[in-house]
Amino acid sequence: ASLIALGSIYLAATCLNKILFRVTLIPMGACTHLLGVATNLVYVVYFWWACHKRRHMVAQEAWDFILRGNGKWLLMGSGITQAVAFTVMPLFARQLPGSSVTVIGQSMLPFSMILSAMFLGRRYDLAQFLGVAV
Repeated sequence: ASLIALGSIYLAATCLNKILFRVTLIPMGACTHLLGVATNLVYVVYFWWACHKRRHMVAQEAWDFILRGNGKWLLMGSGITQAVAFTVMPLFARQLPGSSVTVIGQSMLPFSMILSAMFLGRRYDLAQFLGVAV
């Protein structure tokens, strides 16, 4: 029962997020670039705060990997792609029909699964593939 309640809350929050994203684009109009940049700034500030708060809970070698080793390139690449997505998406989302934004987001799932299987060695079962196909 608690799993169903948690799933329902997650589904409602996801739907609300999509609705609020579309509603925010209407009054923002010409300021969508500012919206994207502000979103990136919030992510950077939150990530810094979360790392600062948890700095004693994580092993030092993990921090060394993330901040000094090969992990910094992975983190930087991920950050750049997120920044570009959050800056560009609002610029074009208001010009698309409402359902297209969701379809475009969902169409990225198969590619994410393929790339994670290729580069990260992740294995997916039949139920997960069927879930993406639906």
